[in-house]
Amino acid sequence: MLQQMNAVAEQVEIPKGEPGPVTWLIGLGLSAGEAVKAAMAAFLIPSAAAMWALRRRPVEVLYAVAAVTAQFWTHHKSYDEVVLLLLVVPLVTLALTAPRRRSLLLLAAVVAVSVLELGLSHVLPATQRTAFQTIASVVGLVAYLAYEPVARPTRAPAPEETDSYTNPLMLSSS
Repeated sequence: MLQQMNAVAEQVEIPKGEPGPVTWLIGLGLSAGEAVKAAMAAFLIPSAAAMWALRRRPVEVLYAVAAVTAQFWTHHKSYDEVVLLLLVVPLVTLALTAPRRRSLLLLAAVVAVSVLELGLSHVLPATQRTAFQTIASVVGLVAYLAYEPVARPTRAPAPEETDSYTNPLMLSSS
């Protein structure tokens, strides 16, 4: 993967000046190979740590973190924006069930518009589109991670999660 991303950086991102972490790091003087590795470390290490910390949360939480990470650490074609639906769909679902429905629904709409990069390509220059999409997606992810546990219905513990001494079904009447 790193070899492919290095080739993409040298053949696509540098000549076209496409905005993104690799291009920005190359602009700071790093070689394409160094920029690819630095971008990977800057995104994948925090993402892996976040997914480890959130490992007991629903799988859609992990997908949302992975989608935002995947979108921003590597070069993508505009049709790859669809990966951010892994954030948009749970965010809309949360917005329809959470107490602060309007603000979350508005945020979900902003993230959804940022995913429609093809529509924005005629309105905003590439650098502004990338900045808009990055900010919207990160803010959407942070809001989703903050509100998801609040909106999640509480469940009764499974029998194997309770102590047999406190579970009235497990106590004998003798």
